[in-house]
Amino acid sequence: MCFPEKKRKNRGKEISMNPSFFRRLRSLILIASVFCLSVPAVLAETGKSSSPGEIVLTINSHNVERGDLERRTDMKMREILAQSGLTNVNPRNEAFGAIRGQVEKGVADHLINKYLLLDAATAAGTKVTAEDVDSAFRWVTRSFPTRDAMKKALEAQGLTPEDLKLELKENLLIENYLKKRFSDITVSEKEKKAFYAENRSRFTRPESVHARHILVADDSSAAGKLAEIQKKLKEGVPFADLARQYSIGPSAKNGGDLGFFTRGRMVKPFEDAAFSTPVGKVSKPVKTRFGYHLILVEAHQAEVTPTYEEVKEKIEQLVKQEKTSSRFQALIAELRRGARIINRLESSSTSQPAASSKTK
Repeated sequence: MCFPEKKRKNRGKEISMNPSFFRRLRSLILIASVFCLSVPAVLAETGKSSSPGEIVLTINSHNVERGDLERRTDMKMREILAQSGLTNVNPRNEAFGAIRGQVEKGVADHLINKYLLLDAATAAGTKVTAEDVDSAFRWVTRSFPTRDAMKKALEAQGLTPEDLKLELKENLLIENYLKKRFSDITVSEKEKKAFYAENRSRFTRPESVHARHILVADDSSAAGKLAEIQKKLKEGVPFADLARQYSIGPSAKNGGDLGFFTRGRMVKPFEDAAFSTPVGKVSKPVKTRFGYHLILVEAHQAEVTPTYEEVKEKIEQLVKQEKTSSRFQALIAELRRGARIINRLESSSTSQPAASSKTK
């Protein structure tokens, strides 16, 4: 692409079509944001069958029915499709069969981990207050324009507010359990400095340019239009005004503003001109496959590597996240070794007797 364009915004009315709702809801689920699991949204997790059906997963005393898993998978598929700009698409369309298969495996894997963690939290005596659950419920409610809108969204998934509250309670139990279990994780000054020394390039801000451009079609009128624009620039007409008048690019409405961009973001002829033109100057006409461009460079930032002091707080977060993720994976492995897990989605299911001692 010659110039960046704004991502499409999805405004589907159903909750399953609203990625921003999923993102907001995820912040309530620690295991989704901190421990990097592939997790469907809470509303997907609350799906319940109104009548007994085929059981596809057994995790200790918990059973997951085929219908429940398919609903959760549908929700996750809609989220993925919506993020790609594909709204109002059947999540079970055969064209997405391969993707759906992988998503279903991820959803099943998450559910196994979730119920193992829920059992561990219960065994450890973890508590959640009714006030905490109500607070979380009110927070979710505010994601909708009205309570009636939320009720209708839940009903569309065959759910009730009570289903949602139960799921929120379970997620909060897991969150509290994990917070307590990993509360001893710390990062020393030595560890932070070592991380900075080994990963200095991760914090480097690459060279970038802030530019505007005017794009003219490559046709018989190009030379005349370019000459006319250059004449008006010399007369003092603002570049942004001319971009709005003459440019055929999508940035025209913004006065040709492309914001800051780094090398590799634009086609090569455009990049070369943008990074070589002095700040405050307009380039000579540049030809690309899109047409002819006049480029105004508004700012040029050199590559910068921040000092340790400038990024040490971010480093502490990164190292703590790595430690937490490692401990979390070890915990899941330990819980799985002591659990009874039957995954009927796999050709060979794993069934393990529960261990005599529980992980706390």
